[in-house]
Amino acid sequence: MKKICVILFALFSVTTMSAQEGGTIKVSYFFPEEVGMNYENSVALQFSAHFGKYLTDGIYVKSGMDWLQYSWGYGLATNRYEIDTHTIGIPLLAGYSLRLTDSVGINIDMGPSLNYIIAGKITDDGDVTRYKDLDVDRTSLTFVAEVALKMSFFSVGFEGKFGDDSYEMWGITLGFGF
Repeated sequence: MKKICVILFALFSVTTMSAQEGGTIKVSYFFPEEVGMNYENSVALQFSAHFGKYLTDGIYVKSGMDWLQYSWGYGLATNRYEIDTHTIGIPLLAGYSLRLTDSVGINIDMGPSLNYIIAGKITDDGDVTRYKDLDVDRTSLTFVAEVALKMSFFSVGFEGKFGDDSYEMWGITLGFGF
């Protein structure tokens, strides 16, 4: 399964870059919400490179690659439970660009993202278990929605991720377009 995911990631990345019309590099800081869990110190940081192509005036599709580092934990210093993961995702997003002026606009993107946990660990009261040693499904499918204010080459926005693993993430994004 791991080899199939790596091949799919490479295939989508090469296909996306060959159809490139424009791209964005962005960083996102998320505020995860584990449904039904009490946790603290939750951090999710994502780096993305997306390439897109306009289909008509204002309507576009884009894809690329995301790298997400996600950590959360709860408990006391002597009895602590923590999860730390590193995930690669390939989003396939459709979007609409509403131009307000020549250099200012609002972009709305949404679509699915295929994700794969490439590394991670679970720490339970000091005992560390690596994801590669667990018999768990490391793939997931999430729905991504983003609204961003684009000013010339820069953008700032809000992004949400909704998963099949009962989690939600809301975040702030900063991007640079080329």
